[in-house]
Amino acid sequence: MEVSRRGFLKITGATLAAGGIGLRSASAQAQPLKIQYAKEYTTICPYCAVGCSIIVSVRNGKVVNTEGDPDSPINKGALCTKGGSIYQMAVNKNRLDKPLYRAPYATEWKEVDWEWALEKIARNVKISRDKSFKVTNDKGEVVNRTEGIASVGSAALDNEELFVYQKFLRGLGLVYIEHQARLCHSSTVPALAESFGRGAMTNHWIDIRNSDVILIMGSNPASNHPIAFKWITAAMEKGAKLICVDPRFTQSAAKAHIYAPLRSGTDIAFLGGMIKYILDNNLYFEDYVKNYTNATFLVNPDFKLPGDNNGVFSGLTDSKYDKATWSYQTDAGGSIRKDPTMQDPNCVLQLLKKHYTRYTPETVSEITGTPADKLVEIYKLYGSTGKPD
Repeated sequence: MEVSRRGFLKITGATLAAGGIGLRSASAQAQPLKIQYAKEYTTICPYCAVGCSIIVSVRNGKVVNTEGDPDSPINKGALCTKGGSIYQMAVNKNRLDKPLYRAPYATEWKEVDWEWALEKIARNVKISRDKSFKVTNDKGEVVNRTEGIASVGSAALDNEELFVYQKFLRGLGLVYIEHQARLCHSSTVPALAESFGRGAMTNHWIDIRNSDVILIMGSNPASNHPIAFKWITAAMEKGAKLICVDPRFTQSAAKAHIYAPLRSGTDIAFLGGMIKYILDNNLYFEDYVKNYTNATFLVNPDFKLPGDNNGVFSGLTDSKYDKATWSYQTDAGGSIRKDPTMQDPNCVLQLLKKHYTRYTPETVSEITGTPADKLVEIYKLYGSTGKPD
């Protein structure tokens, strides 16, 4: 049987009507936003030190959403996997919402309520404080301190929390107050303070994008600090070169223009070779070094470097250093004597050169295991940024 188009439409229309199915216009309907009627707050991600900003949406006292803050100059709305999961810190059925207590010598934890736990903590703090509190020290000086309690703070606390926590600890009389950042940066803080006048990071994260050469050594930011690596990537997109020095071939190494393996614990030798290369080839900003560092200062002529003193600096006696010879030369008025030409053998720059003369590429390669030609390639590239533009 032949059916025309018009006839087909009549037949199907009758069939639908018989089946109780009616045709009607479709209506578009958008799902309401999950942050509808929520109030937004900004906070800082508590995980690493990059300091990404996060928008927290709260409705009826409950967190309903978290996302990166696009107005933040640090992360521009981006978050790593840890920051992206921050919602689960507040909303997570697997998170403990009551304290657990394990009594002395017990093998099992038991659930307790918050009032009991806080009372227990407060009681133990008071007992320890009362037992160890000292009004005066051995010299009879008033100190009012407790020596039986110590605190190790967390880098995941924000400034306001740290302020209140510090006040609380000082109120108890604590003097042993530590922080994770000081332990983590016990070497970088004094070096940065002496070199740049401030014992903390001296540039903003986003300033990394203006770099010409970036050296990654002792870290893996592509994996551990992805948002920081975002700015390294931005620099590379503008032509910057990335160097990665690491015993392992990491995610950062995979993105580097030059990767150099080295034995664990040989970083000092690696950097010693770099210092020698830079000094030997005058790859430093001389005006800055001369006017804003101690390079021109004259050191006590009796001071001896390890190369001239059986492998140790002068003044070592019974495993302790007497630093009398480590002083600067002074004039009659007590001011430090200087050599503006930086040619005097007792000036800091010449002593630095002398100390690192032994760090040849061959010696460094033998210590670090890094091929000598790879060392020179890295030293040359990194040193290329030392001269003023």
